[in-house]
Amino acid sequence: MNDSNPFQTPESDVSPTPANTANTNNKTIVCNTVAALNGANWVIDGFRNFAINPFSWLLVVFLYLLMLGTLSILPFISIISTIIAPIFMAGLMIIAKENKYNSSFSINNLFDGFRLNGGKLAGLGAIYFGMIILLFMVLGIIALVVLFGNIENIESFADPSNFTPNTALIFLLFILIALAVMIPIIMAFWFAPALVIFHDIEIFDAIKLSFTGCIKNVLPYLIYSLVYIVVYFVAIIPVALLAIFLDSNDPNPIIIILMILTGLSIALILTATFFTSVFASYEDIFSTEP
Repeated sequence: MNDSNPFQTPESDVSPTPANTANTNNKTIVCNTVAALNGANWVIDGFRNFAINPFSWLLVVFLYLLMLGTLSILPFISIISTIIAPIFMAGLMIIAKENKYNSSFSINNLFDGFRLNGGKLAGLGAIYFGMIILLFMVLGIIALVVLFGNIENIESFADPSNFTPNTALIFLLFILIALAVMIPIIMAFWFAPALVIFHDIEIFDAIKLSFTGCIKNVLPYLIYSLVYIVVYFVAIIPVALLAIFLDSNDPNPIIIILMILTGLSIALILTATFFTSVFASYEDIFSTEP
């Protein structure tokens, strides 16, 4: 296993290349429909990518989560974390590419999005943030109309003891509406950072291509999701086994520390392999041609 210096300068050129423009010298991005079982291969390829430089991946993911987590808890500054998230996502895609093809790993690549295409990537984050705000505003208006249209609904939400089947149906409807809108938003931004950083296409072209790539590959993504659910359940088994030996009346601090360290390690591994699997799916779905 090769765990190279994460601070070394990568050898290959990862500067974005323009695509899908009127210039005949540029290449056209092709959005492919792949086989359903490719969704499982994305997860496998993600773990293979991680295995090349596992400790470097753990370090960069920890740094990424620490930075965004710190920004997220600060008042008003938390908005910035949403806007710059695509910039870091682009950096993670560059790292995944370099790691896969050159076995080189540079934490500095995490910040390459700022240097290579920061404006467009921040624009993606701003549009995503605006769409989420708009979604919550619409849901809020619907909630006000429904709740104030029936005093019983207000009483049910105010007092859980008055929770009725009708209230449960309304609550379920809100969730379904939110999912129905949120899923397309996620699809529209899933591949957008990678498309911008690797092909330098315009923001709305990236959003459109990302949505198209997801919608044309619903079955692979269903398999991908199911496989990851299984992986997550298997991953929590070590923590669950440690919990069995934990006495609630007299908790052993050593077991508690082991549970925390094990849980943190598993969380970092799953987060890292999520990013590498996203890169694997991007490579599988999108290709270029003259």
